[in-house]
Amino acid sequence: MKTTSVDLFNSIMPGVVSKRLANNEIEFISTENLEANVHHLLQTDPIFQSYLDYFEINLIKPILVFNALSHSSFINEYRTSLGENAPDCFCSYERLELLGDSVLELIITEKLFRDFPSLNEGVLSKLRGQFVSKVEISKLAKIIGLSHFVMLGRGEYLQKIYEKDSILADIFESVLGAVYETYGLEKSKEYLNKIFSRYQEVEGEQFISVARVEGKNFKGRLQELLMKSRKCLPRYTDIELDSGEFLVTVASEDKILGKSINKSKKQAQINAAKIALSKLTQ
Repeated sequence: MKTTSVDLFNSIMPGVVSKRLANNEIEFISTENLEANVHHLLQTDPIFQSYLDYFEINLIKPILVFNALSHSSFINEYRTSLGENAPDCFCSYERLELLGDSVLELIITEKLFRDFPSLNEGVLSKLRGQFVSKVEISKLAKIIGLSHFVMLGRGEYLQKIYEKDSILADIFESVLGAVYETYGLEKSKEYLNKIFSRYQEVEGEQFISVARVEGKNFKGRLQELLMKSRKCLPRYTDIELDSGEFLVTVASEDKILGKSINKSKKQAQINAAKIALSKLTQ
């Protein structure tokens, strides 16, 4: 039976795997065979298999998944229990995070480059920086429930660091790194696109949206509208009047779309953008 988003995401709860580890509900069956330990750990959480099924990433090696989800606090505790038997391939998520971070930046950059052909490299770089920030990526991690699977040491579990944006963003990138290492770039794009679709399903808006990262303000919405309809950016000009107020004009392709006067130049820009949006969407 195909795993649906409702079945999967309704079953996910933050910190579940870490809680079971902290309470010794999951016991490792071998101190020598890491592969057996990994397989045993993942099989004890049925949600995990549903997660792999939903995103169609079942072929990822268990050791990659294990490393991608392991915080250094958990690795340190487990290494202590293994002692000299701890294998070199047993590590926390940092290496995969580095790989996933690069893959994420490439995919986001390519998407921005193709979706907004009129933007110069400076604007594209700024937008990319916003979309790949820890705060933004943690939103994606929460949407797909990665906090359910994070493996932490006992102390870190009690501190609930599985809820921290920075940790969730790191885990998101490390899992993406594991997907890339197993399947390559095209499958990584499919994986991300499915997550973007899930985001839109839950939040009611696209993740890659200029208006969204601009806080849904009038200037951001106007910019997105013009880029999609006319492939150009709005241009703001301001004149300081004798009264000390600012007259702001917003134009596109030499056509004036809106004007506003205000003591605050920033507010005048916002008001002009609001007027322009009203005209363009009538």
